[in-house]
Amino acid sequence: MKSKTHSWPDNHWRWPVELSHYHGVKRGGLIFTGGQADLDQHGAVVNPDDLEQQTRHVLQHVESILLDLQATLKDIVKLVIYFTGDASDEDVILDLIAGHLSQATQPVVSTICLPALCYPGMRIELEAVAIDPTLRSSTNPKFRRSNELPALHPQFSHAVQCNDLIFTSDLSAIGSNGKLQASGNVIQQTHIMMASLAKALQLFNIAAVDVLKLNVFYLGDGTAESWTEPAAIRAAFFHDPGPAATGIAVSTFALKGLMTKISVTAAAPSTQSPAIAPEPIRYSWPKGH
Repeated sequence: MKSKTHSWPDNHWRWPVELSHYHGVKRGGLIFTGGQADLDQHGAVVNPDDLEQQTRHVLQHVESILLDLQATLKDIVKLVIYFTGDASDEDVILDLIAGHLSQATQPVVSTICLPALCYPGMRIELEAVAIDPTLRSSTNPKFRRSNELPALHPQFSHAVQCNDLIFTSDLSAIGSNGKLQASGNVIQQTHIMMASLAKALQLFNIAAVDVLKLNVFYLGDGTAESWTEPAAIRAAFFHDPGPAATGIAVSTFALKGLMTKISVTAAAPSTQSPAIAPEPIRYSWPKGH
């Protein structure tokens, strides 16, 4: 079994309490970073409330981890951004990050707007998934965009394939022209969103049956009423058994009127010989779960 390689670069920031976590880990052709924040070695927030400076610094932290694991920013395939602010702040973040990526690198991206992060003055936390360039001959990513999908910053992709996995960016009721459809209506937006998901999967000639994991964010108040009907619409997209799912209620989205969005991880088409059957997807629902 291949071992994991962990990363904690010299002089990297620390949490204010001792934890067993590391900042990065590499295994099986992929590198995962933990959420990077603009903190110092004592766990104090640097540049409080300064979104632009914090964004630059968290990207530098991501880069330090990748370099420690023999990779660079060019190897990033997925970014997840947690931030406080509004749609204009989201644009600032994406522009700043895009300015540090090569034109050949078009990762997928998810943005999660939250009312607060874990410390006062903290505006952004950034996590990344990258390929291991030492294995690039077998992990060369494939990036895809489509004019039929929600408008997206030109530096990012709607979907990316890395060996056996496909990741998507956020999909929602935002049209290809950048305008929100069915503002404030979670039911209509869910139907539109799932139609966009189908189109995103088609970029790699896969379908709902190939989805392994989905993450859903929706405007909700913590009650079953706020998620039951949209969940049923999403579930109808999949045959039983369906993928593993996480649904999180948020109090606001960066874009006013947006009610829900989704991103998924899916199984890529087999790259092996047609004579070799791909490994089947296995599902779990433990007894009594």
